Amino acid sequence: MREQNLHIVETMIDRGLAGDFESIRQFVADDFVATEADCLPYRGEFRGFDGYVSLMMALAEAWDDLAFDIEQLIADDRTVAIRGTLSGQRGGKKFAMPVVELWDFEQGKLIASRPYYFDTKELADLYAETN
Repeated sequence: MREQNLHIVETMIDRGLAGDFESIRQFVADDFVATEADCLPYRGEFRGFDGYVSLMMALAEAWDDLAFDIEQLIADDRTVAIRGTLSGQRGGKKFAMPVVELWDFEQGKLIASRPYYFDTKELADLYAETN
């Protein structure tokens, strides 16, 4: 399961950032939930495949040139920890920020995603000043 989960993470990040959502539907559990920090413009809980797509669309709407460069993946049979750098820009102002995400799996499907940004205030301030 560990190797399968690693493959799913890499596939979902690559295809999700490219907007190719239908190809990753098979990896998202019906009861999937992602939770984003309340200070971010895409705050709250996102549920199921439609929630996953809504979150990806909200990220793309909030930030131009959005990218997530994976630097390290740590996994067991249930969870993948993703350490990377989220980068993008808004209103011509660029950002790059360390992020760790925990993705939980059951039976080959993503059931939860929890991102931990290095500085959510920096992102919230950048969004507010360029909105």
